[in-house]
Amino acid sequence: MIYKKGRKNLLKCFGDVDITKLTKRDGREFWRWLLKDEDYAENTAKHRLRLARAIFELAIEDELISSNPFKARGLSVSQTAAEKEYVEREIINTVVESCPTLEWKLLFTLCRKVPIRMPSEIREFTWEDVDWDNNQMLIHSPKTRRIDKSARLIPIFPEVKACLKELLNSDEAASDYVFSKLRHDTNPGTMAKKIVKRANIKPWKNFFNSLRATAETDLMDEYGLRRACPRAGNSAGTAMKNYALVKKTDFTDAGTQSSTKIAEPKGSQPAQKSDAKSDAESSSTESHEFAQTQVKNALHQNHLEGQCVLVDDIGFENAGFPDSIFV
Repeated sequence: MIYKKGRKNLLKCFGDVDITKLTKRDGREFWRWLLKDEDYAENTAKHRLRLARAIFELAIEDELISSNPFKARGLSVSQTAAEKEYVEREIINTVVESCPTLEWKLLFTLCRKVPIRMPSEIREFTWEDVDWDNNQMLIHSPKTRRIDKSARLIPIFPEVKACLKELLNSDEAASDYVFSKLRHDTNPGTMAKKIVKRANIKPWKNFFNSLRATAETDLMDEYGLRRACPRAGNSAGTAMKNYALVKKTDFTDAGTQSSTKIAEPKGSQPAQKSDAKSDAESSSTESHEFAQTQVKNALHQNHLEGQCVLVDDIGFENAGFPDSIFV
């Protein structure tokens, strides 16, 4: 279980300490320790910090402690849209040609077109979840299962359908699961980056998260927030904060619009010049603020704001938590 990694980090940093003695200052020290002493990349450090938070949230539920030392000011575990990279379709098309198996071909196509969470949402994906007649597929979501959102329906886009049929009609379709081999891979990102490099392409930052953000950005552009968010399994607020990316075409469009000269009335002050980048950033900011207002006024009854960190039966050594859950 992944929470074993979180407990291992806590024990290595603090020892077998009385958890009631840990303070928010210790939480900030833990973050520094992950980055400096363990030399983790920032995204890995955020992941381990999320595990620590989850462990101590259960301690709060069990009334062992009153506050979470890993929710200190300045400690962020989420990745905003600014930390992700928009991956062009042409890049994925080139990568797909270098994929060693049909499963990998489907995986890259699916991740680029559908905002799925990797790797959790491919592990339970079966052929029974593919509804060919109604052109839709059921994606199981372990992350949101505890808030009664265990799955969501997503249209089968043409690119994805072609890969699904190719895999189904091949010898690789040897089980009930679509990803019969990849579902057992605990770290598919390692091999995925090797495939990208094999295609003579530099791996993009925040690998699978960037693909999820790219897919949701395209859905927002094409269908709007109302239909994009249910397909991604998040709220409008989360989508705008963490997954709405700025594309190169946004700058091009802004530059085209600003290049049209409009005659000004005599005696008026000349309009201030602005480049395409500032126009695009302003538009993005206004859209974000508008979406946030809409969420607060209309959507908060139907969506949960922010990303969920789900807690199973987890704990910290000698702090009243069962050891069996780390097996």
